[in-house]
Amino acid sequence: METQVLLTRRQNDVLQLLKLGMTDLEIAWKLNISPRTVQDHIEAMGEKFGVRGRGRIVSYAYEHGL
Repeated sequence: METQVLLTRRQNDVLQLLKLGMTDLEIAWKLNISPRTVQDHIEAMGEKFGVRGRGRIVSYAYEHGL
């Protein structure tokens, strides 16, 4: 049985924009946060998912219905 990964609201916001192919700068502008904060959220999601890299994070999200 697979454990469900819980994301914060902001991590989910970043993930949805990441899935659209937006860059860190575009995501930061859209969410009114710094690009470094976007990177921090992406890194945190990668740790939660057990993967590294934007592409693998997006793949994991699609595979798990996030």
